[in-house]
Amino acid sequence: MLSIIIYGVGDEAYKDLVSNVIHATHSNNIDASIEYRNQIDEFVQKKITQIPALSINDKVVSEGTIPSIEMISQYIGQLNFLNQKNTFMKKILVPTDFSPTAYKALEYAHAIADKVGASIKVVHFYHYDPYGSSIGDMDTFFMKELMGIKEKELRKFARHKDEGNVLISVETELKVGFAAEGIVKLSKEENFDLIVMGTTGEHNMLEKVFGSISTDVSKNAYCPVLLIPPKATLKNLFDNIIYACDENAVSPKLIESLSNFGINFQSNIHFIHVKNDTNDNLDMNTAIFDTLFQGDEPTFGFNISTIKNNSVIEGIEAYAQKQDIDLIVMATPHRSFWRNLLHKSMTKQMIFNTQHPIMVIHY
Repeated sequence: MLSIIIYGVGDEAYKDLVSNVIHATHSNNIDASIEYRNQIDEFVQKKITQIPALSINDKVVSEGTIPSIEMISQYIGQLNFLNQKNTFMKKILVPTDFSPTAYKALEYAHAIADKVGASIKVVHFYHYDPYGSSIGDMDTFFMKELMGIKEKELRKFARHKDEGNVLISVETELKVGFAAEGIVKLSKEENFDLIVMGTTGEHNMLEKVFGSISTDVSKNAYCPVLLIPPKATLKNLFDNIIYACDENAVSPKLIESLSNFGINFQSNIHFIHVKNDTNDNLDMNTAIFDTLFQGDEPTFGFNISTIKNNSVIEGIEAYAQKQDIDLIVMATPHRSFWRNLLHKSMTKQMIFNTQHPIMVIHY
């Protein structure tokens, strides 16, 4: 059942909107609950600035205008379709520090949400130093001023891509605290399916590609984390995906999760194993093939390759460049693995990750 809320004060515009909504739901035989809100505090709580306004499934689709019956029918039809097709990814978290790469991460999040019908929550964590100003009322004053500035900036950020598709539900939240800890906590408490975040921010040069926040989140989050580097370009949304495999990363559960991803995004998945002097005796191709065909035959395109290179990073980079890869997926069996990977050949990894998004999953 769709949830429809109409905001207004009973004027002619409000009555016209109510009439159009009723006609749209009846003519399309839509099972919907319709509520009417006319209190100012309800407008403020929903962050509505113009009335009449229309919300469908908690998403404000119009403010200050009266959508036609045909337009409302289109909104309803698309939302019904998105709700029906989305079975594996419903909630996306986008942390932001308002940097250019954060805007790029929001672009990826919107593309994903549009594809699978997910909702987006944008969150910004900030610090307040109580010792940085006078004690007492001045603290309260500066705190309110800072919150007002941050709220305005957060709304501006969230609406950067929101105007492109009004059917994507985008929620914002401003929180005081440490970003890395807060993001990890949110991923668990609110059961997010994916975190999408940029890999640059307000940090020093050593943290420019994998900043300390994105590193901590990718190691500790309770859901997959998609890291968007500064020079990533959203051309084809995950048409070609690399899954970098080792002996621990071919479990049926991981392959099933990746298969669902490939099916929903109509991706071609490249299972690759980089051989070096320490793992030359491993037959990963057979292990991957056997795992893929344990159940039904895969319904997505895939290929399996072995690459010889003493550097895993260089091997993946070379393959990604050659195959025009859109996403690299890395499964990490231990949190320490990701930490070690980040600190090996940092310069090469910085060059490597300036182009290809990486999705980190844990098991």
